[in-house]
Amino acid sequence: MYDRTAFYGQRIAKLEEEHSTLSKQQQEISRIRLILFLLIVGSIVWTTQSGAWILLATLVLTIFFIIQVRRHTRVALEASIVANTLQLNRDELAFMKGDKSLFPQGDIQLAADHIYAIDLDIFGKGSLFQSIDRTGTWEGKGLIIDALLGPPKDISEIQLRKDAITELAKEVEWRQRFHVVGKMADESAADMPSLRQWASQPDFFAGRASWI
Repeated sequence: MYDRTAFYGQRIAKLEEEHSTLSKQQQEISRIRLILFLLIVGSIVWTTQSGAWILLATLVLTIFFIIQVRRHTRVALEASIVANTLQLNRDELAFMKGDKSLFPQGDIQLAADHIYAIDLDIFGKGSLFQSIDRTGTWEGKGLIIDALLGPPKDISEIQLRKDAITELAKEVEWRQRFHVVGKMADESAADMPSLRQWASQPDFFAGRASWI
C-alpha cells in the first residue's frame, strides 16, 4: 500500500515544474511572434520602395510567424491541460485530508428507492460515488451511476472489469489526463441526446449529391 499523500505531493511538484516550463515557452513564443510581426510590417513598408528580395523576405517572415502561432496554440493547450491536472491533484490531496466539497456528491434522490444505496452511502457527502467519480462527461457519469446501482452479475463481465481496473490502476498520469481533457470539453447534459437525435435522422445529403 503506497502513501497516497506522498504520491499526490510528488505529482503536484512535478506538474508545477511542467506548468512553469510551459508558461516560459509561451512567453518566449509571444516575444518571437511580436518580433516577427514587427519585421513583417517593416518589410511590407520596404516592399513598396525596394525590389523582389524584400517581397521574398516578407513571405518567409510570414511563414515563420504562422509557424509560431500554431506552436503557441499547441503549447497553450498543453499548459491548460497541465494546469487542470495540477488542480485535480491538489483537489485529490485536499479531499484525502477531509475537504468533501471538491467533487460531485451525486444525486441522493437516485438512492431513495434503492435496496442498498442509502445504507451503503452510495451518494452524498463523503460517499462512494464522490470518492470514485472522476469522469469528465455526462455519459461517463451515467455509467458510474449505473455500475453502482446495478452492478453486473455475469462472472465473465465482472472479470473483464477487474482486468480493466488492474491495467488502468498503474496508469495514473494517463487516467488523469483523460479525465482533464474530457472535463475541458465542457459537455452539457443535452449534448449527447442531441447528437443521437441528429444521427438518427435520415441522411441529410440523400438526393443532394450535387451539394457535395
